[in-house]
Amino acid sequence: MTKHDERLLALGEETPMVLFAVDNAGVITRLGGKGLETLGVNPAETVGRSAWELYASHTEALALLRRALEGETFTATAEVSGAIFEVHFAPNFDAGGNRIGVVGVALDVANSRRAESALRDSEARNAAILQSALDAIVTMDREGKIIEFNPAAEHLFGYTRAEALGKFLGDLIIPARLRQRHREGLARYLATGEGPILGKRIEMPALRADGTEFPAELTVSPVSGDGPPMFTGFVRDITDRKYAEELSRLLAAIVESSDDAIVGKTLDGTIISWNQGAERIYGYTAEEAIGRPISLLAPPDRQNEMVEVLERIGRGERVDHYETERVRRDGQKIHVSLTISPVKDPAGRITGASAISRDITERTEARAKVEHLAFHDALTGLPNRLLFNDRLELAVAQAHRNERPLAVFFLDLDRFKFINDSLGHPVGDELLRVVADRVIRCVREGDTVARLGGDEFLVLLPGVAAEQDAAVVGRKILEAIRLPVQIQERELSVTMSIGIALYPADGLDAESLVSNADRAMYRAKVQGRDNCQFCSRTVDAGARRPVSPEGRRK
Repeated sequence: MTKHDERLLALGEETPMVLFAVDNAGVITRLGGKGLETLGVNPAETVGRSAWELYASHTEALALLRRALEGETFTATAEVSGAIFEVHFAPNFDAGGNRIGVVGVALDVANSRRAESALRDSEARNAAILQSALDAIVTMDREGKIIEFNPAAEHLFGYTRAEALGKFLGDLIIPARLRQRHREGLARYLATGEGPILGKRIEMPALRADGTEFPAELTVSPVSGDGPPMFTGFVRDITDRKYAEELSRLLAAIVESSDDAIVGKTLDGTIISWNQGAERIYGYTAEEAIGRPISLLAPPDRQNEMVEVLERIGRGERVDHYETERVRRDGQKIHVSLTISPVKDPAGRITGASAISRDITERTEARAKVEHLAFHDALTGLPNRLLFNDRLELAVAQAHRNERPLAVFFLDLDRFKFINDSLGHPVGDELLRVVADRVIRCVREGDTVARLGGDEFLVLLPGVAAEQDAAVVGRKILEAIRLPVQIQERELSVTMSIGIALYPADGLDAESLVSNADRAMYRAKVQGRDNCQFCSRTVDAGARRPVSPEGRRK
């Protein structure tokens, strides 16, 4: 119960009046006052029940209550249970300024004594309402002069009641540019009884004593009676609300103008908001996307990922800069960076998620190219020495753990320098690309072929079953390289020398295996080129051509 209600109830216990309050549905929520003795009404049996039910036969009184529930503030006479009452109805507001029903005071005016008491009580009640109202209440007469100015008005406008009474309302609290319109509206009402703003909520600027303006919500109602017309205005400062509305509009504009996709979704993954950035990145319009599951953006192999992300959001977690793949409306896959945050209601419950997506396809592809160049040979696209060493060290560790052998091949083209110098570097480069392709075709998918530089290559065969298996691969490579090569209308024939080192017989680490394979390859050169040699001994791994007199490595 508010302090205002307590004061009125106390007053009602001392004077023959009935104070009542009903909610917006007409249910009685307060009932008190000495006047209940006249009616023989027990509050305990009445509070919580509908006035429409209790007083169904009192159509006149219910009609007045209906007017009050529609927002009118007025005083009228009604007969209830044989007694004549003067009833004043006024809206009832909660602390937040929301109308929660009607509060009223009924005075028994059966005789003059009671009528005089009712008048005094009505004045006291009006004063109590004015004093306790949260909204500024300003009443003016037909001339536009202020005749009532409650404490809330004093606080809002910066004038004391004494300073305001008798002053023209337009000159005091209405900005100068709007005063003529105010005077014209008052004159029109006095002449015709019509006013376009009466009984309506309107927003307008208002003026404080210090000359500053603020946005206000105003409701003006004529006060009916036997005397000249009066008007009561209920004024509320809506600065905070207008700021919040402007901030909301600004945020909405920022969201709409963002280059990033900003998508709102429920906890079950249903899309509920979709900005222009999302249209640009994903290709769906807002009409096409809203109401559909967020999973429509995920490729088939990423569906479980979407479920996991939503589960994390449901637990209140935030997902920051998560890089993944998504699918556009046209079926094209794109790389995106996602930041997903839980969305909470005023009670702190998680009701959904807000996802910000940035298209990083170009960045991802550029990064992949840089990484590829760092670990691959620019000419052939094969892994370079750095990547080969990483894979070899891993393969050695696995071979040691699993007690399985592996083989490392060191390959070198025979007399490549002669071809490169005599036919030119473009021919030499094309020959190296052909050689790289042929070597790749001779090994398994899980094996590694790398280019060291020049005409030197390395091959890693993890898990090779036996020395004979390595020899078979060596023969395949030799045979493939011997096949004629057609380059720029020239048919070239080349051969290759191969050295093979086996783990663990020829080395227990990557450096030893490569070094020993290199030595074995040198032996193949000495043995006449176009053959394979193992590190530990000579093995007939391929038919050899005649050894040249010089026996040089190249």
